Parts: sequence; C-alpha cells; structure tokens
Amino acid sequence: MSGEITITPGSLLLETALETIYPSKINNLIESLAAQVNAGAIGSDELADGSIPDSKLSSDVQEQLDVPAGSITTAKLATDVLSADTAGRLKMQDGFVTAAELAADAVTETKIADASVTLAKLASGISGTVNVEQAYVSSIYTLASAGSWVDLTGLTVTITPLSASNRMLLMTTIHMSGPASVNVQAAFRFVRDGTAVGVGDTAGGSISVTGVASQMSISSGDIYGGQAYGLFLDTPASAIPVVYKVQAYHPTGNVYFNRAPTDAAGSYRGGSSLIALECAPVAA
Repeated sequence: MSGEITITPGSLLLETALETIYPSKINNLIESLAAQVNAGAIGSDELADGSIPDSKLSSDVQEQLDVPAGSITTAKLATDVLSADTAGRLKMQDGFVTAAELAADAVTETKIADASVTLAKLASGISGTVNVEQAYVSSIYTLASAGSWVDLTGLTVTITPLSASNRMLLMTTIHMSGPASVNVQAAFRFVRDGTAVGVGDTAGGSISVTGVASQMSISSGDIYGGQAYGLFLDTPASAIPVVYKVQAYHPTGNVYFNRAPTDAAGSYRGGSSLIALECAPVAA
C-alpha cells in the first residue's frame, strides 16, 4: 500500500453494560463507522488502468491532455521520432512540411545532395550552359591528299543532351600548314552522327564546307599556314548521346596539323580542339 486508511467506529460496545447484541445493534455499529483515507494512501499502484474517466479530471488537466499550442517542444521528442521505424513506415506524412513551414534560408547548399537538381527542377526563365565536352589534340600528324572527307585525328566528342529542346554550340580551332613545294587548299566541316551540319549549299559541283581551314601558296616564294576557326549552333533534337566530329578535305598535296611547314627549330607548333557546349533556351 502507498499509505494508510484510518477507520473510526461511531459507537462502542461496553463489556460492563452487559448489553445483549442483536442484529440491529450490529448493523447500527457498522453503519456508524467512519473511514478516512490518509494523504498519499492511494498511489499509482492502487489505480486500475482506465479507472479515471474524463469527468473526474479538472479543467486544467483536460487542457493539458488536449495538447495546447506550443506544449510539445523539441526537448519532448524522442531521438529519431520523426524518422522511419524498423518496419519502414514513415512517421511524417508526405507533403506535411510545406514551403511555409521552412524557415528563411533553411535549405542551404550543404543540404542539397549532389546532382539532385535536374533541368526539370529549374524555374522558367533559367537559361545558359548546362553541359560541355571538349576534345584537344596537340600531337602533330600529316594528312595525305585523299580527295574525300576524312576525320581529323582526335577531334571527336560524345555528349548526351540533358533535354531534346536544348541546342549545341560547336566551336573548333584548327592549326595546319602545307609544304612549300605545292599549292594546297584544305577545308573542314562539322559532322553530327555521320551527317554534315553547318555547311553551305551544294551547287554546280561545289563542295559544301563549314569553312576553309587553310590555303597555302608558293607564289612569290610565300608559304601560308596558320589557324582556322569554326562556329555553329546545332539543334540535335535528341536526349541520347550525340557524336560530333571535325572532318577535313583537300584535293592535292599534304597538310600538316599542329606544326609549321618546316617543323624546324624556332618554328611553331600548336593544338587543335573541338568543343560541344549544350545551351538551355530561355523558357517562355
């Protein structure tokens, strides 16, 4: 027991009175008993589960049980109470936390997982470079006359567009020269998945090119060679890997890439590159 109960009889039977005890006398004696529950006599062990109804609770206790606003603080929450339990059930309903519930600047860069922001998550109006690939070649090599289009060694890139609506800016820089003994004219073009892009019209047997890469001449004893540039904004309309190349064409003689005609001490050497830069358009 948590405490004591004191029982005080209402009347006593006196032995000296030689009273005759009748049933009615016993009933009167029992009825006159006074029971007093001492302070602390009833503890939690003496209360049966569910034995106290709401009607026995004071208004302030009922208010506490109704969980008034602000009564549950973070200190009242058990560790990991809002995480998934062992059965995999989530303690917080999807969508329960809205933007209005987040404090200003609550979501910082460190809170965002790497690569979790996709193009679809960007707000309308966001535009710019979203993907880029580059091929760069510094080694020298000689391209013999073939009379047909040939791939320039190493100037090939494979890029996977993030969206079929994006466009691809192609940029190339080519270093080339020719020998002093012959006249050499060379051209280049961009190729996407085997199809030429960014080239001129074909008419009267002309050759469609993106640009003339180099023209060498021995007239007046001059030898020409140098650097050529190409730019084209392509629309691949694809979200699967795309292969871009730079091809060269020259009908006669040899063409030297990334070197001067003589390649002697004091002459120049350079590099050639191809860049595919994916651009996202401005959303309406």
